[in-house]
Amino acid sequence: MIKVERCVLKDAEKIRALECEYMSRPWSMENITAALKSESGAMFKAIRNGKLVGFGGVDIVEGAEASVTDVVVESSSRRMGVASAILDALIAESRSKKVETVLIEVWEGNLPAKALYEKFGFSESYRRKNYYAEGDALVMTLKP
Repeated sequence: MIKVERCVLKDAEKIRALECEYMSRPWSMENITAALKSESGAMFKAIRNGKLVGFGGVDIVEGAEASVTDVVVESSSRRMGVASAILDALIAESRSKKVETVLIEVWEGNLPAKALYEKFGFSESYRRKNYYAEGDALVMTLKP
């Protein structure tokens, strides 16, 4: 069973470890701590069998737009609904703040993530050339 709850400061080290293992440009501890303290956004963690196995963040910009900052799931917990549970929480948080648009960026070659976002109703809006070391980013949007 997967449980999703809001992250707290004591989660910072575990979040940083997942960032370093799975992201090509991981956030610094300072960035993670700032995000956890931010009043303009929220971070949620996924717990499976008592262990933090994933997290995601959303930043609310001027009340009208939300930007998903991260969705990270450890490899042994993928394809188990963890990312979906995190996205549910991020979208619910965005709706609660009355945002008009939710943005998410994904590397063009990350087809499983792109398919997941499309399942949630995100659609491709534009590209950011060479945004990632691997290539372009697709910017996808959702009207919650």
